[in-house]
Amino acid sequence: MKYYDIGSISEFLSKIKGSNPDNNNVKLVLRGNIETVDIRNSLIKYMVGYLIDEVDKILDIIKVYELDLLAKFLDNYLLKLEIEEFQDEILNYIYLTYDTPLNNSHKYLWDKVSEDAKDRYNIWYANKKLIEFFQGDERYEFWFRYIKDLDAKLLGVNDRQLFLDFDKFVVIEFRYIGNAAYIYSKPYYLINYDGKVSNNRMEDDGYYKNQGSALSRIIHRENWQYRTTKLIWELKNHAL
Repeated sequence: MKYYDIGSISEFLSKIKGSNPDNNNVKLVLRGNIETVDIRNSLIKYMVGYLIDEVDKILDIIKVYELDLLAKFLDNYLLKLEIEEFQDEILNYIYLTYDTPLNNSHKYLWDKVSEDAKDRYNIWYANKKLIEFFQGDERYEFWFRYIKDLDAKLLGVNDRQLFLDFDKFVVIEFRYIGNAAYIYSKPYYLINYDGKVSNNRMEDDGYYKNQGSALSRIIHRENWQYRTTKLIWELKNHAL
């Protein structure tokens, strides 16, 4: 059994580099506390618990992880930190490499990640996209609270439109404030719009404005948040 007195993961890596322990277990003296650690999983545990500032080191490690260990890291990272503590550098790497859980071409990773962790990753991703889309507009705060509370999910976004899934219905917001948002039943959305959105095909705003088929529109005038909160509650709690 080997003992290492360390203060950070970078020290841990440098101390065990080149060593060949007889087994996976080592003793770590970390900030005065002795911990028995399986070195296969230690980086997952201690990166999340102690080293939130060592982004570059974490990236160097997870880039060479096997999928099983990467999935364990994501479970720990996404569930133990507050969403506000997530580091964009780390999750941007995950996004650019493995996209989101909705992308079936990367199921080999996301199927190994817990549902709760995936929910929190999706919240991070949606927050990133809503900030980019609304660019400081008050609509960002209004819609993000539904996503953070898991009442809605981001279906898609492009340079002109943003699509929010409330399970029974879908809200389509438009980038420019002069446009009312449109609400459609989920079946209507799936038949008429899902193919375009799923394939990232952008259309003019008018393509998504069918007032005769919409459940309702959201006009962003004074007190629109109050009216829309009431409308969303009614749509969620009544048969469509």
